[in-house]
Amino acid sequence: MNEKTAVALRPGQELQEGIRYQDILPLWLERFDSHHTKRTYDQAVRSFFDWLGRDQVNLITPQDLTEYRAALMSKHPRSTVAKKLTALRGFMELCFIGKATTINRDQLRYFAKSPKVDRATLDFEMLSAEEIQTLTVSFNRKTPEGARDYTMIALCLKLGLREGELAKIQIKDFITIKDDQRALRVKGKGDKKRTLNLQPDVWNIITKYMDHTGIKDRNAYLFKSRKGRRLTTRGIRHMVDTVTRRAGISKRTPPHTLRHICLTNMAMNGCPLLDLQTWAGHSDPKTTLRYIHLARDFQSTAGGFNTIRLN
Repeated sequence: MNEKTAVALRPGQELQEGIRYQDILPLWLERFDSHHTKRTYDQAVRSFFDWLGRDQVNLITPQDLTEYRAALMSKHPRSTVAKKLTALRGFMELCFIGKATTINRDQLRYFAKSPKVDRATLDFEMLSAEEIQTLTVSFNRKTPEGARDYTMIALCLKLGLREGELAKIQIKDFITIKDDQRALRVKGKGDKKRTLNLQPDVWNIITKYMDHTGIKDRNAYLFKSRKGRRLTTRGIRHMVDTVTRRAGISKRTPPHTLRHICLTNMAMNGCPLLDLQTWAGHSDPKTTLRYIHLARDFQSTAGGFNTIRLN
């Protein structure tokens, strides 16, 4: 923290003018463990100040917050707006505590209020059973890249992994538990770990891929780029976008949509809330409840929705 920031963030002192958000933002981000959360919140705060056109925190007015909220609502889904405003309020609360702004928590909640998000409303495009089949048969699994991409798609659809969790899988994360049951130790958000049991069809896909690649080193990452480096989340997003377009699927389908599809499918087939929460790695059961609501909605409107099958 530089000297200017240290002065600004002394509770009890008079309002300090001229403090730039760039001086305070790193301090606020330190409270979060997840690299993904840090990156998302960093982008959310910077987006506000880019829109504002100035970077001095003390110059922000309630009217600025109202107009920014309106601008977001005109461009983004309600769920996206809610996430961006949540990040902005959190950052501004630290600024208020440190006397870098006079806008308090009550004002933030009023002028930068997150829109209500209907948890039973889709903010992603669900793939049909036919589209999933079309996607999974589109790979040439005889090539290294085709085998890799198919396996990644399979793990997203069958395990509901986040892209960051997918990128961090190492060979040593596959373990054997009681009665020769295979499992995967997942490194989740905030480095929280959970263990997912692997069904025989999933383990068969994984072993075929490992046999194909000849991976032996237990510390090696399961998925690598053409250059032999660990595949990044950006690389995974690019891969999913490429293979879905190649399969003729016009819907926007980022990796997180495949996770949504998996968890919704599990809910539709009767997975209890607490079991689904543990499987998904959700800290708050309210996050998991959306899949229960979605499942009920699909069952009432779509009848016999097929369980995901991979070819």
